[in-house]
Amino acid sequence: NESSHARPGRSKKPRVTKSGAGGGAGARGSTRTPKPRARSKGGVKAETSAKASAKAKVKAKNKAPKAKAKATSDKGCEAGRFIPSKMHDDGKLRCWSMDEMIHYHDEEWGFPCTDSTQLFAQMTLQAFQSGLTWALIFKKRHNFKRAFKNWDFRKVAKFTDKDIAPLLEDTGIVRNRLKIHATVNNARIVTELEDEY
Repeated sequence: NESSHARPGRSKKPRVTKSGAGGGAGARGSTRTPKPRARSKGGVKAETSAKASAKAKVKAKNKAPKAKAKATSDKGCEAGRFIPSKMHDDGKLRCWSMDEMIHYHDEEWGFPCTDSTQLFAQMTLQAFQSGLTWALIFKKRHNFKRAFKNWDFRKVAKFTDKDIAPLLEDTGIVRNRLKIHATVNNARIVTELEDEY
């Protein structure tokens, strides 16, 4: 008896067979992968043309910022920024284009300096140059010298808020509150170093 071999409490489920794709019995869950539809030659050409057009637009978009940056750079050079290796009227090749910087280039830039006053001046100008061009600061160097007591760091070290206030309104220099306060603080440190050493 078939029921005598079954475990107690369980009923034996009948096996279910699924028909195959062709309708034959005995094939389990067989599926047929649909064949891709044949694409017409015209559709392929249209898609290829669309892809080429999209690539051309991306390429043109990527080139646009570079061209704009180059134009800005050229304009900046005409405004007085540095141009590498320029031949000047005296026949000397220099790395700066500004004629008013020739003396600075030949007599000051790159030369060792041990004078505390000149070192304080250079430190101050370099601090104000942060985020700006050296050409801009160089043009204003005489105004900075006037504003900071001819680079007398002992006098600058004694600056108070009353002395700093006019500098914040002085259009001849860079009117940056943090840089001005840093210059006064640097003057005090230089004074301490001079007195100690």
